[in-house]
Amino acid sequence: MNTYITVATFKPNTEMQDVYKEELAQVAILRSKGQLGAVHVSMERGTVFLEINAQNDSQALAIVTSLPMSRWWNLDIYSTFEPTQPGVLFKMLGYRWTALLNWLMGKKKVQQTTL
Repeated sequence: MNTYITVATFKPNTEMQDVYKEELAQVAILRSKGQLGAVHVSMERGTVFLEINAQNDSQALAIVTSLPMSRWWNLDIYSTFEPTQPGVLFKMLGYRWTALLNWLMGKKKVQQTTL
């Protein structure tokens, strides 16, 4: 199972009142299946953040679009991961991490290395 973060921004002239109860019901169904985690809403910015658990990108999109309010959203879906072992993130950053550490410690010569 992969984790996705969806950033959904409301399209102009959105009227959500008609589907609010349907939305809550679908959220409950998706959560009971383990397909939907956290849901955060920023009304000031007209943005919703959804944590989706899916096998692949197309399933993640299908889960998000099963929500009634999705018809009023512009969607950006990001595949994410949680570093599970020490050093995973640092290996991804490679020499950039070393360069940043050297810069922070005041070293003049930056050595390109990989972890």
